Amino acid sequence: MGIFDKMKAAVGLGSAKIKIVLDEEEASFSQGDVITGHVELIGGKAEQTINELKIQLKLRWLEAGDIEEVHYADGSVEVYEEGDTTQTEVLDEIVLDEPFTVKDGFEEKYNFDFEIPYEADITIDGEIEYYLYARADIGGGIDSKEKLSVEILPSYEILAVEEVLVERFGFEHEGDYSEEGLVYADFVAPRELSDHIDHLALSMRNEDENLFVEVLVDVGDMSARDYMRSSVGQDVQKYEILMPYAQIVPNDGDAELGVIEDIFRKVFQDLGWM
Repeated sequence: MGIFDKMKAAVGLGSAKIKIVLDEEEASFSQGDVITGHVELIGGKAEQTINELKIQLKLRWLEAGDIEEVHYADGSVEVYEEGDTTQTEVLDEIVLDEPFTVKDGFEEKYNFDFEIPYEADITIDGEIEYYLYARADIGGGIDSKEKLSVEILPSYEILAVEEVLVERFGFEHEGDYSEEGLVYADFVAPRELSDHIDHLALSMRNEDENLFVEVLVDVGDMSARDYMRSSVGQDVQKYEILMPYAQIVPNDGDAELGVIEDIFRKVFQDLGWM
């Protein structure tokens, strides 16, 4: 190993490199899933000491700035608005190895797995982002880093409910939002229900091997999340449904779409929509 190789490695040229590889082809996972994969570490031209090799699951979200109104005696009002800020949090971390030496020809794979909590908020473009971040802390050189974005979708049980509403009842799914462990789903009602309702809104959460679903009634054309944030949303009429996993996803197998369909058919009949 020559002196020039050492000098290049010190500034990142010919240094050890890392890469994040997922076991799944798609970087999309549901609440309750486990993200599995490995970190590949390949030695560079020069011998180097890796102080620590680790990978993190990180969350980045956009936090809205505060808005303050100042009212003056003359009736005028001034509005002061703070800019939005980006916040980052390490949700989990795995130290894969620490201190060890690598050199030219070194190749190793380090497995990792991260469990996604059922109460995790889902990915929302421009608002909530999840990503894996791997880093090799290289002594006397520039650290090798890798970042890989992953998408967090609603749980398998929630996706099954949405599939039933779309495929079995003809609702149009407008989108999902998430906040504090709740998943809000918005739907446009099919023609045969339009005399009773224009929009259907659901508030859903996974807890203790159960899926809790609230049908929010009379939300107008507001999104479920905006409606619940509004003053009228606090007293909204709700139809509550409890769906045990053992009933709708028995033995962790395929979802029982027919069972979910029967549950919602009864709900719609009780509400006088069918």
